[in-house]
Amino acid sequence: MPFGGASSYSASSAWCSFLPAGSVRFWEAWVYWLLFSASVLLITLYFLKYAPRLSVRRLKVGPSAEKKKRRKVIQAVAGVLAGALFIVPRLRAP
Repeated sequence: MPFGGASSYSASSAWCSFLPAGSVRFWEAWVYWLLFSASVLLITLYFLKYAPRLSVRRLKVGPSAEKKKRRKVIQAVAGVLAGALFIVPRLRAP
């Protein structure tokens, strides 16, 4: 189900935006989240219409989709680093 992945990715983006800020009263994060979610939705709809087989293949991603242990580790590390791209810039130095 393609929208499940898109919606969970959008929700995790919101969580990573508001958690470091400590509040949902952070208008920049709302703007970012809305633009990001809209772009993910549009891209998902485009690929569902013009390349449905590609969309189905792309649902099988991450460490659980890999067969070799080395690739599983690489995927897990890449996932953690991708998450850090959202969290680290939002942390404020004391």
